[in-house]
Amino acid sequence: MKKDKYFDEDIKIQTIIKHYILKNCLETSLSIANKNKYHPENQRKYIYIDCYAGVGLIKEKHKGSPLIACKEFQKILSKLEKINNYKIILFEKNEVHYKELLNNIKNNCQNLLKHICVINDLWTKNIHNYLEKYENDYGFIFIDPYANEYIDLQILQKIIKNNYLKEILIFINLQALRRLIGKGINNSLEIDTKDNLEEEIHKKFSFLGKEFVLFATIPTEKEGKITNSDYFGLIYMTNSANVADKFTIAYKEAFQNIKNVPEALFGNRNIQEEILEILEKYNSISLTLIVRLLQSKYLSWKKTLKIEEIPTLNKILDEINILLKENKIFVTSPFFDKRIKKVKKLKKEAIKSNQNLKQTIISLSKL
Repeated sequence: MKKDKYFDEDIKIQTIIKHYILKNCLETSLSIANKNKYHPENQRKYIYIDCYAGVGLIKEKHKGSPLIACKEFQKILSKLEKINNYKIILFEKNEVHYKELLNNIKNNCQNLLKHICVINDLWTKNIHNYLEKYENDYGFIFIDPYANEYIDLQILQKIIKNNYLKEILIFINLQALRRLIGKGINNSLEIDTKDNLEEEIHKKFSFLGKEFVLFATIPTEKEGKITNSDYFGLIYMTNSANVADKFTIAYKEAFQNIKNVPEALFGNRNIQEEILEILEKYNSISLTLIVRLLQSKYLSWKKTLKIEEIPTLNKILDEINILLKENKIFVTSPFFDKRIKKVKKLKKEAIKSNQNLKQTIISLSKL
């Protein structure tokens, strides 16, 4: 694949991966929303909320999350003749940082200023006012807490309950959480054991109501070298299979782009075997649920995963077609390639939308 110049930046690996995934998921979310946004019967707005905006820049030259988001809005807006139906809401509780953020927004986002609202306060005090106002609109919420802060699950549940059309991306400091648990200190994630920590975190978020809950872990670096541990995590929650897919694609691309990632640390997941295991349990199942189950297993660059086995929609489709060719599964779907007479093969349309995924049923072969 083509090298992304973004990965030549001299900032830490966890920040590079986090921001790369943010910009890719936001771009996809905006694109999908805009396909329906200006239909006469669907006049929804798009709301972007950054709960920990900071100053907007890293080391005075690299874009932080607010400016990355603004750039994505600028890109999508440049492709359209008229678009005024959106809002960018940035929370920053530190007054000094808030003033710097205002400055950086003015210097970098002139054409968006009338759509940006910068708030000098805790997001937990104000976010519900905005979410109630825009609860039926598309949107994206980015939560990247400082240091040892963790989002309260009850607050998150309230956010999700009435905001079906909004994506949520959360950065989690796993090492800090392990230290808190080790000292017996309470944390808002309500986890009291370090054993199988990743599974416990994923379980907590999976009960909050989104159809797709993806959890990917990432390393950090010390003295210029990538550590061989899962130091941080990213939780992504969405009801769109295609936006969930963009998360997995961006995660894969990130590790393909970053230099000196020790391949020996990658695990040994096998998507084809996992599909068969799912079918052994359910016997017959929709492609939607297969995708959801495969992507729900947490992705660890160290423990669970070969980079080529990341469960993107294309990867899942390829493995299903191999199983079809080998007569290990049977598929009922309107999306077969009719050009192939002897071997049934699912077309790309099968993974194009949530609706198409639901129309494809996978079963174990009776042969």
